[in-house]
Amino acid sequence: MDVWGSGVYPVGSQVTLTATPAEGAEFIQWNDGVTTNPRIITIGENNQHFTAFFNKQTFKGVEGKKHEQIDINAEVTTDQNLTYNIILDNVKRIVEHEEWCSGMIIHNKNANTELTVNIKLVGNSEIWGDNHGGFKLSGESGAKIKVVFDTESTASFTFGAKDNSTKDLQIQGILNTDYTISIAQGCSFTGIVNNTEYNSPERFFEEAAKNAAGESTFTIKRDIGSKALGTTLEVGDIVFSDGSATPYVEGLKLNKTQKDSAVAVIFYKGTDCSDDGSTRTLGVGIHNSAENGTDGQLMWATYDKRNTNINSIICTPTINKTVDCARTTDFKKSNDILVKNGSNNWTLLCQQDNTAAENAAEYYPAFNWANNYGSTHYLTGSFAIDWYLPSLAEMCYLYRNLETVNNAIESLGGTMIKTSQTWKDDNTCEDCAEYWPSSEYYTSYECAWYINMGNGYLNWHYKNWGKYVCCVREFSDN
Repeated sequence: MDVWGSGVYPVGSQVTLTATPAEGAEFIQWNDGVTTNPRIITIGENNQHFTAFFNKQTFKGVEGKKHEQIDINAEVTTDQNLTYNIILDNVKRIVEHEEWCSGMIIHNKNANTELTVNIKLVGNSEIWGDNHGGFKLSGESGAKIKVVFDTESTASFTFGAKDNSTKDLQIQGILNTDYTISIAQGCSFTGIVNNTEYNSPERFFEEAAKNAAGESTFTIKRDIGSKALGTTLEVGDIVFSDGSATPYVEGLKLNKTQKDSAVAVIFYKGTDCSDDGSTRTLGVGIHNSAENGTDGQLMWATYDKRNTNINSIICTPTINKTVDCARTTDFKKSNDILVKNGSNNWTLLCQQDNTAAENAAEYYPAFNWANNYGSTHYLTGSFAIDWYLPSLAEMCYLYRNLETVNNAIESLGGTMIKTSQTWKDDNTCEDCAEYWPSSEYYTSYECAWYINMGNGYLNWHYKNWGKYVCCVREFSDN
């Protein structure tokens, strides 16, 4: 890294200074805070000193001599806050030296200033000190250091002292209140110190600064969504396979990874779909049986099974047979039963029909479609299970937030909940937007409730008639 234009010039003359960064580095600013490069200065009566600051150094692979530590150092005197951008790309370094020497040191010699070092991790990096720790922060009294780790995918960083004589993370010359080490927003974190796992970066680095076992390591992963796992979910959030989420807003643009990783859209949060007063968060899958056209119209139960009385899964609306009544109806007990939480309805059905579990595909096609949703749509991990055919109450709340849900599903390239209908010449519906909930009709166990998702109309029908199916599952903020 060089500065061109230095020398001796007459007072009043103008000189052009040019800061030329080395390969892989970038100019930041001059020591007086000016960010123009090249810059023109006017020579004054007294000597003038200009220092250029550069950043964005890339360290890759097994670089340099064994005793050469990675040194991120605010070497010159300045009253300016500085920011350095560093890339560690699969670095493997073991520093060996006669004197105490760290594997990587970040040093701020300027009191009352803050040195920010953004470290982008690529792949898996390991940095080992010999007898002075793997990772060291130091500075003059009053100097501050801020370190932020980031990645574009998944990466890990391991650091420690090979002889186990000193702490993995060394802090020297600065107070605990004068440095921070954090993870970039949008990344999840897992760290291990002395065989103990930490999900909090703060706790991890606190323990690494105490640990003399010779190794601390952490892994960070770029979240697919803008809301990290554990963030409170809200209606309209798109949930991804890593547990992160992104709120749907008009004009949302999603990349291929996000589209391929989408799991559900949150359509409900509250206590109204609970049987015990607890708060529940529900999401609907981004596919429904309408993706198969009219072949996706499935029977609630076959003709042979429609007469089976499943009176333990009743959910009765206070309003029905009226357009848009799904938007305003409440729910009441019938035969002293009201089940608004549909997550256990298949189990209750199987308790009243002991042939159901082994013959779901044959006898209960709508339930079978929902039960196998995860495997059919290639979901993995915890999101591959716990999908179910929603109750009537849950379907009504899906209808109430259907515009947001369908817009989100459309942005993902999924199958929107059907709302359009095809009518015959005699004014009967040929391909209706009717969906089965899992709730049985309370006065005739040959029938179950259905909801028209195109107009919010609620009615009942024989269980062996074909209607579309969607499925939902509960999501946790934890």
